[in-house]
Amino acid sequence: MHSRIGTTLAAVCLAVAASATLATAATPAAASANPAVAPAVILSPTATADPYCRVTFTLVTQWPGGYIVNIVITNISSVPVRWRLVIRFPGSDPNPIVQVWNASYTQSGLVGTLVPNPPFDVLQPGQSAAAGQLILSGGTVVLPIGEVTCTPV
Repeated sequence: MHSRIGTTLAAVCLAVAASATLATAATPAAASANPAVAPAVILSPTATADPYCRVTFTLVTQWPGGYIVNIVITNISSVPVRWRLVIRFPGSDPNPIVQVWNASYTQSGLVGTLVPNPPFDVLQPGQSAAAGQLILSGGTVVLPIGEVTCTPV
């Protein structure tokens, strides 16, 4: 199973590196059309407002026992900014995040913090940065609540 996760993760990493837009995001309908993947309840994320940035979460793929989330932070202001993202998992049991790319990640309980790796830390006006997470779960996809903070540089 670990080699299958590694293969899936490698494929997604290549896709993220090749394109900032992932058009192959899984949906509940797509999951139910594939008998190998049980449909999951997807709890939609929310994001707090920031005058400089916007954050979006997209479910890229899922399988029994885990899923991958693409996170895109976009500078919606007219000045360069440095970003940081705090995520909170709804409920009382956080899903373990086993890998994050394009950022450093720390977690304490239900709260995690993503700090971008250079050169993804400073966004010019209109520019986006992508980060991603490999999350293990018991079948329910729970996208986190994002609190992005962007500071002019």
